[in-house]
Amino acid sequence: MYDLIGLGEKAKKASVFIAKLTEEQRVNALNVCAKAIRENTRYLIAQNAIDIENAKKNGKSEAFIDRLLLNEKVIES
Repeated sequence: MYDLIGLGEKAKKASVFIAKLTEEQRVNALNVCAKAIRENTRYLIAQNAIDIENAKKNGKSEAFIDRLLLNEKVIES
């Protein structure tokens, strides 16, 4: 399972750090993140398939599963 409290704390620290960056630095950081996501699309889709299967096994609604579903079009957008 995920450590949601720890994840939230890290996100808060990151937001303080990011707020201090220049616009150019923020844009560069976002571009680096976007590149990493694009380069790992196959992996993300494979891991998402596991999430989808688990959601189905756990009786999640079709609407929930639809929002969870990743594909290349969703990732690129």
